[in-house]
Amino acid sequence: MRRERGFTLLELSLAVALIGLLATLILPRLDVLSGAQLDNTTRRIAQRVRYLREDAARRDLWVRMVFDAQANALRMEEGVSTEEGWTFVPGEGPLYRDLTIPESLDLRLVGPGVRPTASGLSSLLFASDGFADPGTFEVSDDSGRTVLVLIEPARTRPRIVDPPARGTAP
Repeated sequence: MRRERGFTLLELSLAVALIGLLATLILPRLDVLSGAQLDNTTRRIAQRVRYLREDAARRDLWVRMVFDAQANALRMEEGVSTEEGWTFVPGEGPLYRDLTIPESLDLRLVGPGVRPTASGLSSLLFASDGFADPGTFEVSDDSGRTVLVLIEPARTRPRIVDPPARGTAP
């Protein structure tokens, strides 16, 4: 008597149960990836702010960081003197490349030092002496977690603050 090859119902049931068990263990951990993306983005913003402030002081020029909400990006510009007065132009070099924010994250630029550009975009200024007007980048993900990058006038390094979620004890 010849036996046909194939899987029994028991074998298929065990395979489906094992896949289900693995999915329940692994899928919740995928949220960690979005948290890592949020942390990485806030670190990149803080590093860029720090280096732009240092570059402004070192090169004795004004630098502006512009947030373009439609492009979900930060644009860096240098202040230059023209016959009509001061204007900002895209800076040269890797420090002045646009910093694109991942689509899964939301970014807001708030604070007393935030100034509108001529086109209505939010911006922060870094003076030629390294001074910066106070401002805060609020970066949040789909889970509702928000991390802040605080720019303070007296500190050359921005602070990254990860406040506790609402409704939880500090």
